[in-house]
Amino acid sequence: MKNTILDNLSDILRLDYAEFSQTYGQKAREARTRVYGRGLFLTGILALSNYCVNDCLYCGLRSESGVNRFRLDLAQLKTGVDYLESIDVKRILLISGEDAGYNSGDITKIISYAAGKGFYITIGAGIFEDDKMKEFYHAGAREFCLKFESSNRKLFRKIKPSSDFDERIKCLNTASSVGFTIATGGIIGLGGQSLEDVINDIRYTLTFNPSWIPIVPYIPAPGTPMAETTKMGDIELTLKVISIFRLLIEDTKITAGQPAAGSKLGFADPAGNAAALEAGANIFFIDATPAAVQKDFSIVGGRALAGYENILEIIKDNKMTRL
Repeated sequence: MKNTILDNLSDILRLDYAEFSQTYGQKAREARTRVYGRGLFLTGILALSNYCVNDCLYCGLRSESGVNRFRLDLAQLKTGVDYLESIDVKRILLISGEDAGYNSGDITKIISYAAGKGFYITIGAGIFEDDKMKEFYHAGAREFCLKFESSNRKLFRKIKPSSDFDERIKCLNTASSVGFTIATGGIIGLGGQSLEDVINDIRYTLTFNPSWIPIVPYIPAPGTPMAETTKMGDIELTLKVISIFRLLIEDTKITAGQPAAGSKLGFADPAGNAAALEAGANIFFIDATPAAVQKDFSIVGGRALAGYENILEIIKDNKMTRL
């Protein structure tokens, strides 16, 4: 079946969404159930810093942005870990802009602190030298998240003019060789992106055998160059891609915090979340970043994540359970 899907991606992704959902969407839900039953993953997001050396055209943290900048110290990070432990969420994503000024020693220390409490730790803070990745792995991190954004090199250069595609891929390959599982993928709806680009992104994502696919549609971030020219990515196409990934890698994690068409609730939209679950997604995120700076970690517009109690309601309403 997997080869059939890969051979016919163009036709499958062009299907009317109602027909797609009744066929491939249904199969995706069945695949998730085979592996995970009715279970969903919960992961806490803890933002280390919103400084970034890059000037990506779509990102609210770009170096030219006027966002209020912050760097959390080790004490603040420990408070975030302790909060997640108090609500029995034992998965954590340590996320950051690509901040060359952040103390990597503090990253190692917070990884060790969380690992000592039994957390499954994902590090998603940009590109690091080989020795730092080894240090993070030995401290207890087990998943490395770095999206390639687009496998179309021309489009990549356009949207990420200060980044190097090959350097990004080298970092992912090094992380894998160190022992990390890989979280990566593209973005649906980047300005100038074609359906063929989306298909190539799907195929390229598969080469990393990802443990988590953080697939989301492009959401305009106010004040960024791309927000002036590019509307929000296609929600139905994003849901189709979620289902396709579930069928191609049944045991992967796929982001369930998704927006709904026309909504201003961002990733916290209940309708968008429910649709993603219907498509086969299975991981939600809650924010453990201090409330005073959450709004400043604004990679996209309307980034708001559903709070813990809201996530529990979504799980209950969709007849799912926590893993």
